[in-house]
Amino acid sequence: MTEPCLTDTDALYDHYNMKFSTFDVDKDFVPEISCADYGQGAWWYNACLTSNLNGRYLGPGIPDDHTSNSCKGFNNVEYRPLKVVMMMLREDS
Repeated sequence: MTEPCLTDTDALYDHYNMKFSTFDVDKDFVPEISCADYGQGAWWYNACLTSNLNGRYLGPGIPDDHTSNSCKGFNNVEYRPLKVVMMMLREDS
């Protein structure tokens, strides 16, 4: 069973329309730090993390931190590690 990041509190919403940030190209809105460095993975960061699908996989039972590949779960209660991620893109219609 899969648990999508898109829940009642869409964890991807904060990153909508953002430019892709990498370790060497910082496109997020946090001038003091690079969210890609902070989260240890490239992503469409806004003000860093509500989802971080390109971060490290920590595995079940290991406390999540800002570097784990995760997304906020139902009602923003917790971050869940994701072992496999499939990203599917489509054109706006």
